[in-house]
Amino acid sequence: MSERILVFVLGFFLTPSLLPAQTGVAQLQGTVTDATAALVPGAPVALEHLQTGNKFQTNTNETGFFVFPSLQPGDYRVTVDFAGMDRWQGQVTLQVGQRIVVDPVLK
Repeated sequence: MSERILVFVLGFFLTPSLLPAQTGVAQLQGTVTDATAALVPGAPVALEHLQTGNKFQTNTNETGFFVFPSLQPGDYRVTVDFAGMDRWQGQVTLQVGQRIVVDPVLK
């Protein structure tokens, strides 16, 4: 009987360590296209956390996709400024654990 209690107690305390932890971060991703819905590879995507002023930069891949994987929650300004097209700008609020999709369309 004491062995069963020991196994139960060990299982009770070890099980939470196997569960995924909430990381406290958010993710922003999207695909940049033009007015004809064509993908825009190599477009620079800038991100600014409005509360801290932290800035992040990436470029879209060959399919126009971009991702900012580990962001603090808060308000962000997203800017895409590709040569020969109008600048696109938007704002988004990220919550803990949230994945937001923003799909800029350049004109």
